[in-house]
Formats: sequence, structure tokens, C-alpha cells
Amino acid sequence: MVVAATGFFDGVHNGHKKVLSLLCDIAKREGKESAVVTFWPHPRNVLQKGADTLRLLSTIEEKRDLLKGMGIGELITIPFNKDFSNLTTREFLKDWLKDKYNISSLIIGYDHRVGHDAMSQQEMIALAQEIGIKVYRVDEFIMDDNIISSTKIRNLLLKGNIEKANEFLGYRYGLKGVVVSGQKVGRTIGFPTANMKLYEPLKLVPADGVYSTLVEVFGKTYIGICNIGTRPTVGDNNERTIETHILDFDEYIYGLDLKIEFVGCIRGEQKFPSLEALKEQLHRDKEYARGQLKEMVSIKLKVDENITVGTKSIGIRNISFADLDVKSYSQDDFEIPLTIFSICNVSAKSANEAGIWAGICGELGADPKMQEKFIEMGYTELSMAAGRILEARKLVCESEV
Repeated sequence: MVVAATGFFDGVHNGHKKVLSLLCDIAKREGKESAVVTFWPHPRNVLQKGADTLRLLSTIEEKRDLLKGMGIGELITIPFNKDFSNLTTREFLKDWLKDKYNISSLIIGYDHRVGHDAMSQQEMIALAQEIGIKVYRVDEFIMDDNIISSTKIRNLLLKGNIEKANEFLGYRYGLKGVVVSGQKVGRTIGFPTANMKLYEPLKLVPADGVYSTLVEVFGKTYIGICNIGTRPTVGDNNERTIETHILDFDEYIYGLDLKIEFVGCIRGEQKFPSLEALKEQLHRDKEYARGQLKEMVSIKLKVDENITVGTKSIGIRNISFADLDVKSYSQDDFEIPLTIFSICNVSAKSANEAGIWAGICGELGADPKMQEKFIEMGYTELSMAAGRILEARKLVCESEV
């Protein structure tokens, strides 16, 4: 039996989390599996004319990761098309939720309805209970006198109001893509940039402007200043680009993955009278971002997402080595540097305090000598090659930790 919620859950924001928290609580209390039933593409793209301009807060992969971080067991994605949109409320509840996915309890938001027959929410709840699905209704989530919604967050991002959008999301809004070649003008003035091509074209890009960002590359996090727009000072066309100057970084990264998280808007995009004037402003932008984010990069361990420690090439975001507890273990316990295990230790501790899972991936996750120590630290997931799983499972089951 499954406890579930249905909806698009774009962004998995603070408004959604009220529904999802209740879902997890009920599933745990009743000893049932938890799931979210969602759709792709967005129903508006199918049902509304002109909705092809709709841009989204999260990709399917990002949505899955966010839900997993909240403790949701499964994300069920239903292809949304015209035929599916014609289902009645009864057909969706009985044929899909009850019979196909074995859903016994349904968590719904304050305005949630299903089916094309425009049944009221009260009628839908009564029908669900008649079919054998228990319904729990959650009131709206209000922050700063605003009902949180994906639409409101999209509008905030389109206005460049990153701070308020992040507040409503409950985490920093980000973009992922691949680094592609650009005109290389920035390099000539001492500000080389990583030009990003998004992996998901439907992902919403914030308003044109210059932003302070956290940039993830090579498994590490750096401070960045990101320009979104047409580069009016140096651009010779109206092509919109996403370019990020990464502070204290000078590596060849063309063709590699890049992730940026927006922290704040520094200024709007503007045209300067000369490259020298642009260069002077970029220096001011750089120092502003450094001052704003240096503490965030150097001493904070990010705990609003699940933590995965890569033990082959350690790159934990936002950890200061000064914060590591090196007293918990002695070097004699390990065959690799103690600092790495101090990182692993503080990562697991922070994850446990935040109520999220922590995992080990890399060579050490498969090392029988280390697995019990990882369990002792509080790790809940070990990643390894398939051939090592049975041995690891036996060790975990027999562990006294």
C-alpha cells in the first residue's frame, strides 16, 4: 500500500513541503511506502495555447533529487497528453491511483483537484473515500503574507529577485549545463568566463543581469559572478547567453559539467562606453561577490540537500578544514589521510543533524575495512560496483553498530 501526493511540484518549494512532510509522516506512521505522482510535460504545455513559452523551476532529475532528500520513496512520472487530460476524476482516482499504483492514502493541497469534469474538491474527497482512498487536506503555506506557489517564484526570478525566490524555494535556485566555447572577449580583459549551454531548454533562466553565484566544478565550489543577457558592451548580436566568471580559478573546462547557484542580484545588465569601463565595473562586481560569499564558501556545510562524499577525489562543498573534528579518530585507524575521514565525519554529522541522508561514493565505499566505520559515522548509503554489493550487504547486516 502507498501513501501519495499528485501534482507537478515544480521547484519542490516550501509550499509543497507542507504536503510532502505530512505524506512522509503518514507513510512512516502507517508503515507504508511513500510516492509522488507527477506528470511530464507540464499540463499547461498540452492544454493551453501559447504555453510553449512556460519555463520550469526544476527538471525531472532535480525534482527526483529534491523529493528523495525529503524522504519520498518513489517519483512516478505519467506522460501527460490530450487523452490523459480527458480522464474523469473517478477514472484517475480508481483506475490509476487505486488500481495501478495501489495508493491507499492521498495528501492534497488546499486547492488541489483532478479530472476534466471540474468536480469540486469536496466532491473529489467524497469520491476518493468511496473508492477506498483516504484523503488528507493541507492548508496553504503562507510566508510574508504570500501563499507560496511555483508561479510566484517564476515571476520573482523573471524580475531578478533572487533573494525572495530562494526564500520561497527553501534553497538556492540553480542551473546546470555544459561549458561551451564563446567569443573569449572576457579573457582579454582579465575576466575569462564559462559559457553555459543548459541541459534542459525548458529550465527557467532568471532576468538579465549580473548575479553573485556559487559555482560547482570538479567537485568543488567557487565564488562566481554570472552575467545573463546579450552582453551589450561586446556582443554583436542579440543572442542571450549565460556567462560566469569563476573567482580564483583558471582551468580548462570546455565540455565539462557546470552548476551555478544564484545567491543575489548585483546589478542589471548595462552597456559601458568602453572595455576599460566594463573592466572596472567587473572588478567591483567581483569584490562585492567575494565579500558576500566568502563566508558561505569557507565555513558552511550545505545541509539543505542530501550529502554525498566522493572519496576518490574529495570535493565537499562549503567545508572549512578548520571546522573538522580530527579528534574522533587516529591516523592509525586508516590507510589514507586522516583529513579525508575528518571530512567524512563532519559531513555525516551535519546530514544527521539536518535530518537528511548521507552517502559515500567512490573506492572506499566498497572497502570492507572502512564500511563499518562509515556506518558508525552515520552514513546511510554506500555506493560501489555491483560485484561488491553482496559482501557489503552481509557486513552491514552483521554489524553491531
